[in-house]
Amino acid sequence: MEPTVTGSGTLHEGLDLVVEGVAERVTDPAARKEPAAAWAEKYGPTWHFEVRDGAFVNVAGGTAPVYAVRPSKVLGFRKGHHSQTRRRF
Repeated sequence: MEPTVTGSGTLHEGLDLVVEGVAERVTDPAARKEPAAAWAEKYGPTWHFEVRDGAFVNVAGGTAPVYAVRPSKVLGFRKGHHSQTRRRF
């Protein structure tokens, strides 16, 4: 089980999250359509993906497999005020 990290690119503000859990590849085309639509809505046409060939496929022809993480633990680190929290599932 490898942790997944996401957060802001700033040093003194924002929230960083570490998600630990099992990542499984999403192979059902219907299950990939919702995240593909959410990416396109949030990031615009540059990040539009078609759902086919078992992955996300962009306009340039590149493919990206889709994974879902079933979290077992999430750690949150707030920058600036240096607080942290943990949640186990």
